Amino acid sequence: MRATGGRALMRNAAAAATLLLWLAACATTADRQRAELAALGAALDGRYDNLAQSQAELRAGAADPHEPLALVIARVQAPLVGDDVFFVRESAADDPRRVFSQRIWVLGADAAGHSVHGVYRFAEPERWRSGADNPELFRALLVRDLQPVSGCDVRWSRTPAGFRGANDPASCRVAADAGEALRFEQVLQLENGGLAFSEREVNGAGATVRGRDAAAPYIFRRQPAGGR
Repeated sequence: MRATGGRALMRNAAAAATLLLWLAACATTADRQRAELAALGAALDGRYDNLAQSQAELRAGAADPHEPLALVIARVQAPLVGDDVFFVRESAADDPRRVFSQRIWVLGADAAGHSVHGVYRFAEPERWRSGADNPELFRALLVRDLQPVSGCDVRWSRTPAGFRGANDPASCRVAADAGEALRFEQVLQLENGGLAFSEREVNGAGATVRGRDAAAPYIFRRQPAGGR
């Protein structure tokens, strides 16, 4: 009887030790994941433009120079949407009133523990246009104010010098003017205070319909705080 009880106690102790090791591993993984997301968020947050690239191409007489753009990736407080939320605006570099794109990115982790950001459109874009200069506006942002861009989440991974993000073009589709569903491909590379950014729409034959591929990205440089 005592031997049986002793074996049971040993089994219980072994199970408890295994459970403690598993909990410690989970805590370590969660801490590492939080640190990774914090580092990625800090690297993304800022104001950028590609004026150096655009002007250099014009001076060199490039056949297809990149147009000068300004890019804002601003961390905002939107507690009813998520814990790690960014307002993303692309506009003309010489006139921020000429807005080409506005999105919300929500940073998090997928089921496999990879860093990802979900992409959302605004239901009423004009309402949020001043968000880059008025971040308090987003405290009122609700889930119903957003439309998810399904299948277009961007997965991030570490590189030796920063981070690389890419979506899955097979699941991210946009409608073309002719009604054909086009694959949408997006690649981002964060390194040394800069952001190489490319996106394009690809038809069934693999040809680029609109945009630029990863071989010819926009090269955005982070601007000093308080700049444009």
